[in-house]
Amino acid sequence: MSQPFESRPSMSRSFKSLSSRRGRLLRASATGVVLVVAAGATMSGSATAAEEDYLRCPRGYFCLFTGIEGKGGIYKYRTSQSDFGAPGRNALSWINRTKNFACLWPEKNYTLKPTFNGPVPVTDNPAEVNGDTTSSSMLRMYRHHVGSMTLAPTRHECEWRKQYIDWTPVQYSPPGTPKPFGSFLGNGQSQVLMRSAQGRLWVLPGDLSKPPNLGTRLSGMTVLVRHGDYTGDGREDIFARDKAGVLWLYPGNGKYALGARRLIAYGWNNKTAIAAVGDITGDKKNDLMARDKAGALWLYPGNGRGGFGARTRVASGWNTMTALLGPGDLSGDGKDDIVGRDNAGALWLYPGNGKGGFGKRVRLVTGVSRTWKLFAPGDVTGDGRNDIYAVDALEAGHGELLLFSGTGKGLRREPVYYRTVYNTDSKEVLF
Repeated sequence: MSQPFESRPSMSRSFKSLSSRRGRLLRASATGVVLVVAAGATMSGSATAAEEDYLRCPRGYFCLFTGIEGKGGIYKYRTSQSDFGAPGRNALSWINRTKNFACLWPEKNYTLKPTFNGPVPVTDNPAEVNGDTTSSSMLRMYRHHVGSMTLAPTRHECEWRKQYIDWTPVQYSPPGTPKPFGSFLGNGQSQVLMRSAQGRLWVLPGDLSKPPNLGTRLSGMTVLVRHGDYTGDGREDIFARDKAGVLWLYPGNGKYALGARRLIAYGWNNKTAIAAVGDITGDKKNDLMARDKAGALWLYPGNGRGGFGARTRVASGWNTMTALLGPGDLSGDGKDDIVGRDNAGALWLYPGNGKGGFGKRVRLVTGVSRTWKLFAPGDVTGDGRNDIYAVDALEAGHGELLLFSGTGKGLRREPVYYRTVYNTDSKEVLF
């Protein structure tokens, strides 16, 4: 099956043009697939006659028209179409009024035309988007050549027809490298876990092979965190909080499945931040930390069997922090640390003392937007130093991965925009 992007998405490029007909910003992709972004916004009350023609398409549908600007015969669709048939061969304009991204392909079965040299337009920002084959030279290539169409909740699934992204680490770790956390598959390499917009959990192996699919058991969870082994079997586990405030442990089997979940605690809806932080107490058992609504930071010492001892309060006033995460040892002293982001966008390192407390904090980085979602999968640069990722949502469907690489004494101050066309979405969770 042909795909709109090759397997390494960082190689793709986009071009921009402005449609003078409707003043819409169009992004053209050299891949040969038109992305008609969807949903959310509505057309203004003073619709033009052309817009009224387009609005013959009911809300929640994707429509093809045999005439330009929404005129002529109309064909309505609510699902992906592998073969438009005659309607596609006669299509001169279209509109997407669904809540999904819509991608048009020149051939049936979501394939490209060998002689189709592109570029073709891609529109940005979910909205009611329309197009016709007279508005630009790029669109004219699609006149009578609309073969198939994908509808998907995320841009990358629309274009690549995959729920997951093809993540790879910056550098693989040497074979046999011990990983205190981050290697969900237990192979000495870091992996990223991803919950898709459909709620399916994927283990991104980092080698561009198809990720293990862990199912939809975590689809309704409001928090997902991980940091190594909590049950004592040497395999990485997952903690999840459900909508009712119940905290669950999902033990990993070191391969491609999760074991039967274990109830850890009730009443965790009063926690505004939860982080799996590794061994803060120095007893070689991984711990958990959480912030309550009053801003108090609590340490839950792990017992090595999946449970926790009596909690202790380690700090107050943490309501000024917009993120809490456990990156392992960042300071290079062999003791696990924690990182917080304040309201001003600074990342602070709180170096662990190995006894359940922390030394004087150190500012690592500034300018880290509170909209960026932070997670720490261990060492992804292969240098034995732990790193931190940030997901910059930017605009719908255009999420970028930013890497703050570890130095052995902290983090590099400037992130690397690594593989900026992952097109992650705010409906997805990376951890």
